[in-house]
Amino acid sequence: MGVDDEGLSDFYYGYYKYPLYLDEERVFYGALGSRKMSFMSLMRLIPKSFGSLGTRLKKKGIEGNFKGEGLLQGGVIVFNSNGDPVYSYKEITGEELPMDDILKAVEGIRIEEKNGEL
Repeated sequence: MGVDDEGLSDFYYGYYKYPLYLDEERVFYGALGSRKMSFMSLMRLIPKSFGSLGTRLKKKGIEGNFKGEGLLQGGVIVFNSNGDPVYSYKEITGEELPMDDILKAVEGIRIEEKNGEL
């Protein structure tokens, strides 16, 4: 398939047992800015990995590895049932996802569908 099949498989079986879609042409990656961590960003992560980030990952049972495209920065795009993007978030490495914002976007889609607006 793609460049990071082993990492994608590890992620699916270890952490996220919901449908995953491999964006082989990196269209979504491009929409999120085609960003990679800089050397300085990576250096700023080192102290965090021994502090709050490391504690948070350990608590969630998430282990790091050196497989795949670890320097790529992704994000989240939420689409409505028409395929239109209604929310996006660009990853900030080491930070929690803004789950409240993501859930609000999903709830907004549900309300629009319920009201027949989509």
